Amino acid sequence: MGQHRADEAQRSLAAKAENLAAQAAKRGDKKAEEQLRKLAEQARKTKDPAALKKLAQQLARHSSITLTMDRYTHTLKGELA
Repeated sequence: MGQHRADEAQRSLAAKAENLAAQAAKRGDKKAEEQLRKLAEQARKTKDPAALKKLAQQLARHSSITLTMDRYTHTLKGELA
């Protein structure tokens, strides 16, 4: 993964987690809001591609990293050709 792509993924994951945290706050779900804000903070701080993949899995609530990567990396395959 190129640095630009990694930075983009990092920002996207943090923004998604913040958005979900705001939705949880509107519902009054403090536990979910707290967990999502922690995920957003982790996404902003990490530079490890494996950690970003794991955060994506957690946000998507997938049971395996394979499911997450199969679901979301297919859009990049066309760009590599």
